[in-house]
Amino acid sequence: MMRHGADNYRANVVGATSAYLQLNHISVVAGTVFTDSQYRGGVRVVLIGPALVTSLFGGSPSSALGAMVKIGRLTFQVVGLLGPDGQGDATALMPMTTARSFLFGGMRTVSGIGVLATNLDTVRPAVNQLNIILDHEHFVKDPTQRDFSVNFLPSWLAAGDGLLSLLLWFSGGVTAIALFIGALGLANIMLITVTERTREIGVRRAIGARRGAILRQFLIESMMIAGSGGLIGVALGVGATLVGRIILTRLAPLYGLPQVSLEAVVLAFGISLLIGLISGVYPAIRAARLHPWDALRY
Repeated sequence: MMRHGADNYRANVVGATSAYLQLNHISVVAGTVFTDSQYRGGVRVVLIGPALVTSLFGGSPSSALGAMVKIGRLTFQVVGLLGPDGQGDATALMPMTTARSFLFGGMRTVSGIGVLATNLDTVRPAVNQLNIILDHEHFVKDPTQRDFSVNFLPSWLAAGDGLLSLLLWFSGGVTAIALFIGALGLANIMLITVTERTREIGVRRAIGARRGAILRQFLIESMMIAGSGGLIGVALGVGATLVGRIILTRLAPLYGLPQVSLEAVVLAFGISLLIGLISGVYPAIRAARLHPWDALRY
């Protein structure tokens, strides 16, 4: 139970190291993390989450920093404020040495250790590596005689893999539909362009322009329009990826970070040019087949 003045609030009190904050991507929005000297000395300092700041200090970070709070019967100084993460907002973090000395009765053992994998593909190799390390530390020769267990959630991982596969197929379907609609729209625009420039085509044909030149002109115009859209799309995609790296680092680090590769950028731009070429074929052929006298009469 944590007390400040007349307010009471139940919180999750966790003994931690500085590395705990980094591994769990917990941000400190104000104040500082406890120092190595404070950790070694078991100093009574604590970092509190935003729910505690709201309950105990009316949501005022300036009032919370440096204030004294009671955990059980002991007083601790607030040296930092944790950022919101939707999970540990009602959490108080203190040095592991402090928690052992004042709250956990001097126990030197731990009931569990949480390990965060870099991404889904490394979970099972990480489990094997942990078993090897703990076997060595616990002097275990026979795996059936282990005094520990390394557990992970295969069903949760399977659900995550299924979700990623579903998102992959969904995004692929949406992309195909968008490309098809875009190709139809571009073809329609080029047909309108041919109709509006019929007289121009007739004049060029009358002064000696060959059908091949007319064909290439409209194909190039169609590809330039599609290429411009492709450049805008690539820029938006790269920007979204960079924003996603920032967001996913905090919200879902287990799934890894999105990457931008040169091959993907070139492929996306190449597909946009191909769409422009395909969409411009029929309008370009139609423009090239116009007879000069029909175009001039139009």
